[in-house]
Amino acid sequence: MTRTARTTKVLYIGGYSRSGSTLLLRLLGELRGFVAVGELFDVWERSYIQDQLCGCGLGFRECDFWIQVTAKAFGCKPGEMPAGQLNQTRSRVQGHSRIPALWLPRLRSPRYQRELTGYAALLERMYAAALNLTDSDVVVDSSKVPQYAWVLAEAEDIELHMVHLVRDSRATAFSWQRQRLRPEITSSRTYMDRHSIVRSAAEWNAFNYLLRSRRNAYASYTVVKYEDLVADPDGELQRVLDALGGRTASVSQGNDKPVSLKLSHTAAGNPGRFEIGEVTISLDSEWAHAMPGASRLAVTALTAPSLARYHYPLLPSQAAKIGV
Repeated sequence: MTRTARTTKVLYIGGYSRSGSTLLLRLLGELRGFVAVGELFDVWERSYIQDQLCGCGLGFRECDFWIQVTAKAFGCKPGEMPAGQLNQTRSRVQGHSRIPALWLPRLRSPRYQRELTGYAALLERMYAAALNLTDSDVVVDSSKVPQYAWVLAEAEDIELHMVHLVRDSRATAFSWQRQRLRPEITSSRTYMDRHSIVRSAAEWNAFNYLLRSRRNAYASYTVVKYEDLVADPDGELQRVLDALGGRTASVSQGNDKPVSLKLSHTAAGNPGRFEIGEVTISLDSEWAHAMPGASRLAVTALTAPSLARYHYPLLPSQAAKIGV
């Protein structure tokens, strides 16, 4: 598939939740020429309306970075944006019911195509503003969900590069069982959702299939495994940069070695986006010894074909032994 050069280069981290996307986002954000913005797939509701915390610790509407981005992209202050109307447009364009039309363009009506094209162009203005304000070359979005990537791919002035991040399905299912606080919500004590292992397994299958099924829609497509990223951060980052045209990556000294993270202006994501300073990159393998055997076997059975595709051990005992 031949693609023409585009103005705004977006590196999109796609994959199932709890796969290490925030870690990859933060590491990429430390590289020269990259600006990490977090997850913008739900930016109108979470950020402009609810005023959830930016990664810098300030409310979104009080963050100078997002004030400037909004002014440059839309000519107004965050509180003046018609966020409610835009959130309704978002639902019409990329809600779950629209996944078939986004996945298979021939299912789109002319009216839907016009709204999709207009909405994608609107989003491009925000990414372009972030690049221009930071004098960067690449904006990194960790929204993960397939349908938002497909929306961005519709923007005439976006060159979308996909990093498909994969983690062992048993690890993600175990992580969805944990109770985790959402520090970005300050109005009340709110916890992240918790999913059953069956739902986690089904969504893991769906996300990974959908992301790879439309790889021709992206300017480049690179699969990165969470376990490989933790074991060799520089090596995996270099693979991502090679797909972007070749740069040099160097952010850490390898597994269990610290990396220095600067303050970031991420609109949404895992609580790890608030971390600043020396952070040790290490494998989160608690599931290997804490996940009940029956749950392990169930997730393995439900996700076996894709586990094999990504070269994970099918026998849970082997996976636990090597800590993947």
